[in-house]
Amino acid sequence: MERTSRRLITGDPGYSECTCPYCRPLLARTATAWSHQYAGLHYLYSAGLLAAQTAPAVAGRRGPHGAVGKAVRTAARFADGKALTGNSAPSHLRTWDRLL
Repeated sequence: MERTSRRLITGDPGYSECTCPYCRPLLARTATAWSHQYAGLHYLYSAGLLAAQTAPAVAGRRGPHGAVGKAVRTAARFADGKALTGNSAPSHLRTWDRLL
């Protein structure tokens, strides 16, 4: 998501602030420029967290496949109705949902 689209997401009542160690410095009011390094570290942290949450030991009765599908559908529902365009549009979620 592009930084310019962030307000469309954070204004939603269902939004919860990311608690990863990289978002605080990335989104600090004192940050003078966007840090691609922190953004990349946030992405890796989030991908690792998703992998951990969908691992067979914690995925639930439908297994990892069901857990990933649930995460994709939750993200797609959250993004619905928001004016996200370009790099911020999560068009991949609908494709993933169909394939899962």
